[in-house]
Amino acid sequence: MWTEWANPVFIAIFLVQLLISQVFFVIYYPRRAVLFPLRAAVGVLAYFGCGMLLWYLAGFLPGRVSQVFWLAISLTLGGLLMIPFEISYAGGLYAVTGAYLTQHFSHCLSSTLFVLLGGQPSMPINPLRELSLDVLVYLLVAAVVFFLFIRPRKFCADRDELNLRHLMLGVIAVLICVVLRNWFVDIAFAGNPLDNGLMLAANSFGMVSCYLGIVILFGLVEQSRMIREQKLLENLLEVEQERNRITQETIETIDQKCHDLKHQLRYLESHIDDPESREAISEIKRNISSFSRIVKTGNEALDLVFVEKLLLCEKYGIQFSYLVDGEKLSFMAPLDLVTMCGNALDNAIEYLRSVPDPELRFMSMTVKERNGAIYMHLDNYCGEVPVMEDGLPITHNPDKTYHGFGTKSIRGIAEKYGGLMNISVENGRYNLDILFTVPGGERAA
Repeated sequence: MWTEWANPVFIAIFLVQLLISQVFFVIYYPRRAVLFPLRAAVGVLAYFGCGMLLWYLAGFLPGRVSQVFWLAISLTLGGLLMIPFEISYAGGLYAVTGAYLTQHFSHCLSSTLFVLLGGQPSMPINPLRELSLDVLVYLLVAAVVFFLFIRPRKFCADRDELNLRHLMLGVIAVLICVVLRNWFVDIAFAGNPLDNGLMLAANSFGMVSCYLGIVILFGLVEQSRMIREQKLLENLLEVEQERNRITQETIETIDQKCHDLKHQLRYLESHIDDPESREAISEIKRNISSFSRIVKTGNEALDLVFVEKLLLCEKYGIQFSYLVDGEKLSFMAPLDLVTMCGNALDNAIEYLRSVPDPELRFMSMTVKERNGAIYMHLDNYCGEVPVMEDGLPITHNPDKTYHGFGTKSIRGIAEKYGGLMNISVENGRYNLDILFTVPGGERAA
């Protein structure tokens, strides 16, 4: 297939293509801060040195050993990636597998195009023609993979806690597909003349296998990310529910103490004739009233939330009006109701407290029954339209590890009870709407 000088040239082209694909797959990994340029240079030189050495040694092995060679190169590159990047070996192996699938897909495609254009790989040819076609096709395929799969997801497998068992199964499946494809190619080259039909079938099998392999690899990352987010959300919900329980106990204690103190002050007021002393006691009673604010929505859990949030609104100068029939939400478990409404109000308060104009710090909440369904609406001023992803606003907080999960928990709790959540921004108002079509979707025990 190749002239004597073309063989090492094609090997070098393969190494370059695999390296470029790997750079695409690790571009969003954190770089090691110390001597990154030097580490990168050492890694690249070691990679090419090991690659050419393995290719040279493969020539002394009996039979077809290309699969062993390609695997050895990939594993070597996976290990060398740890030199300049902060990446585990599992993450490196994952990225190397994706890079090899990209390179192998382009190789199968260029081989198919070469045959369709009238080339005869089994006969001596001008290697420049095949080299040019191979490079051109590779650049096109690599660009498609990068812009279609890697860039939109900011691919970084390590942070999504890879499942090593699933990863190894994926790598084994890739190896089986590559071995089968090369076996078909061997059969095609055994014919005289070359069996173009079998060659095209082998390349088609290789392309389909590589495409499915890439989809599966990114699917594994997405699945791992979703599992990680679900676990984090469950942990946050547990923390939130514990905080709400402590808050409830604290507010109940304060209410009881304020109630007792009012009686004591009333007794003192009745036994004091001095006007100044009576005025001082009245002022104390007014201050106590601000901490023992009475909220009656028809739902004790919701009353707890409103008492806490009204105090926060008073602290930050936020006007909060509500028309809530809390009894309509009695089908929800108290902790779920407190978490859902608490997160919704917290999000509004967090945004409004940063609004410089006091006249714009206003929010309102409504809960009522409409056409046989329970409707909850919360709106607040919004100066700019947030960027939405999957129907949820993207948090502006630089630390996204925990922020942004509040809205997800609201939607999760709503869906738990058969509800639908919608977020919209209209006329400078941020609107959160939840509709419970079946109030008994999952009733509290």
